[in-house]
Amino acid sequence: MLDLKIYPYDRFPEQVMKKLLYPIIVFLILCAIGACGEELARPVPSVSLTDNAVVQHIAAHLKQYLILLGAVIVLLIILSIYRKHKQHEDGIVEYNDTLRAALGQTQVTPKELDKLRGIQTFYHLSDREVKQIHIAQFEEVFANTPPETFIVGQGLAKIEGARKSLELSDAEVADILAEVDRIKRRSEISKGNLPEAASPISLKEGETCHFVAQAELLEGDLPESEGIRFEFGRRAVYYRDGELLPIPGKGLASRDRGKLVLTSQRIAFTGRSPFQYEYGKLKGVVVFHDALGVYPDAPERWFRIEDPETCAVIASKAAQEHLAL
Repeated sequence: MLDLKIYPYDRFPEQVMKKLLYPIIVFLILCAIGACGEELARPVPSVSLTDNAVVQHIAAHLKQYLILLGAVIVLLIILSIYRKHKQHEDGIVEYNDTLRAALGQTQVTPKELDKLRGIQTFYHLSDREVKQIHIAQFEEVFANTPPETFIVGQGLAKIEGARKSLELSDAEVADILAEVDRIKRRSEISKGNLPEAASPISLKEGETCHFVAQAELLEGDLPESEGIRFEFGRRAVYYRDGELLPIPGKGLASRDRGKLVLTSQRIAFTGRSPFQYEYGKLKGVVVFHDALGVYPDAPERWFRIEDPETCAVIASKAAQEHLAL
């Protein structure tokens, strides 16, 4: 079942319907019974139609009958709204399932496009809802594509085919396309094509700066086992298996700010209290979604930086080449 928080039905949200439908029905029934209870309990006198007693009785208790009639009408309206909402929800699910099946064949055929348009029209799905479904499906295609296939071209062809089939612009999926570029960049790095950058620190003879990033030095203990480990001295890798977790915010404090510098010989930090590590004195690095850990024999150093995974791949490859000398 799709999460309707992502694909909202603006006219009557599902959460409101589920929580309020039955209490409203019970409330209306109780109100109707309460309003008419007195009349139901009172014995009905034996009258004839000639003295207009029936007309007088109805006129005297018109308010109660109108309340009962109003309760029935409101109940019918609520049931009608719920039915329309349920149909709308079913339409979102059917559209999503049909689109997923079509994308399983890589390209969406004209026949499948006509079927999708028919579902959208029949269930009155808005263009905004359809666009959100398309973006979600594109993200699913990307998540199910092995990272290594982006390097040989198969993954890129699959992603591009899905983007065109879903009629999505580059701007609408910019985050995913940027991640594809980062994967390709990491692949090139792992093959030995290390980038070069202007160094904010003095370099030794024969030393090259490969990476510079603004960094925040963190203070506190982190569960190292939850990160992805890159051990120096082993073959560098350009992709990982598993999701990168964000660092837990509890117990962490900002200790310093500066630049994290990766060269062909060392990792350095420029801040109020600068320091550096030669690759030979490091065991490796640990990567989180938003942080990088450097672990020598001493306690680890943790940095919050942008794109820590690319930083780890550069450090791993640079260390590999340096230690091989």
